[in-house]
Amino acid sequence: MDKRAFGQALIRERERHGMTADGFAHALGLTAEEYAAYERGDTLPSLELAQTFAQALGVPLDTLTAHSYVPPLRMGKEDGTTREEKERIERELENAAIDRYNRGRRWMLAIIIVEAVFCGIDLLASGLFNLAALIASGLEIAMIVCLWRGKTWARYIFVGLNIIGILLNLLTLGSTDGEMLLIVIGVVVIAWQVITCVLLCANKSVEEFLYEQSTLY
Repeated sequence: MDKRAFGQALIRERERHGMTADGFAHALGLTAEEYAAYERGDTLPSLELAQTFAQALGVPLDTLTAHSYVPPLRMGKEDGTTREEKERIERELENAAIDRYNRGRRWMLAIIIVEAVFCGIDLLASGLFNLAALIASGLEIAMIVCLWRGKTWARYIFVGLNIIGILLNLLTLGSTDGEMLLIVIGVVVIAWQVITCVLLCANKSVEEFLYEQSTLY
């Protein structure tokens, strides 16, 4: 996330909503000096604060974070850019946002399908009538549903559980006594858990999809 690009996007969206910088800062509980540093591109906000900005402006987080810095004259009234060209650029940005959303949706479907398969395997291995296994499976399904709906707390818990799972699987690999099949299975599971954590924490497409889902439910 580029500091200048973020500040530029923040100014654009704030002005589009007809808000002054001081008024917007006050509404968010920030001082004018703190907020001005973000608009100038002097510093970047935390992810939580960036999400607060986006929610206050009624836009996806990616609207503030996904673009490159544009020199001020490029989109200004005095640069000679035609209305048609500006509309074309806006359409391209909108189409790019839609593409990111669709990519995020595909990644999330992959995560959910694989997790559902793991859940089914665990349930079969533990026994269909094992009460503890049934409760664990029910909780995992509920977590998957909440994750699909873009619940922030579900994402953090899901990532935390995967990190715990990685550590446990690493310990398990150390006690397999060199059984190749178990080692291969353990490595595959760990690799998938790492990929899941990266997707949920650092993938802009997944981030935009989850944000959009959170506005629907």
